[in-house]
Amino acid sequence: RKRDIVFLIDGSPGMGRSFPQVREFLLKVIQELDIGPDKDQVAVVQYGSNSKLEFGLDTYSNKDEILELVKSLRQKMGRPLNTGAALDFVAKKVFSESAGSRKQAGASQLLVLITAGKSRDDVERVAHEVKQAGIVPIAIGAKSADTSELQKIVHDPTFVLTMRDFQDLSTIQQELLSKMKAVFIFEQGNNF
Repeated sequence: RKRDIVFLIDGSPGMGRSFPQVREFLLKVIQELDIGPDKDQVAVVQYGSNSKLEFGLDTYSNKDEILELVKSLRQKMGRPLNTGAALDFVAKKVFSESAGSRKQAGASQLLVLITAGKSRDDVERVAHEVKQAGIVPIAIGAKSADTSELQKIVHDPTFVLTMRDFQDLSTIQQELLSKMKAVFIFEQGNNF
């Protein structure tokens, strides 16, 4: 099965010095994916007060190119943290056919949110639209992330992974990968 996977990363000052740990985690997760034109496609978006597409779903079909780009990611910065606007940006601009989404071809649409704080804007309405669009969110929160807010973003509360600090990311890597694999089963059991 094909998957379109968008990593939405908090690049705000709230991340503190954790950005390199998040970047390292991304490298490890992407290393485990089966990347290719008829397999997994990956995009990365960084956000703070606004959103920045680092690279889109159809930018690279080669794992080595993607890993090189992730290694060179620099923290975006920008306050306040607008998770709702970032979710809207991803749903409309990244998970779109013109940006490389293969939803029409049956690819699973998977969003992995990594955040360190509580959003300053409304996430509930946009999160509902994201789910209605057939996008399956998984939320990873640490530091000042609001667990109840993250639970509004996902379909299923078990798709929220929290930790005290991003130093603990390695402890959830296998759990994240298994949740990403479970999306196929999840989609078949739920009609969006």
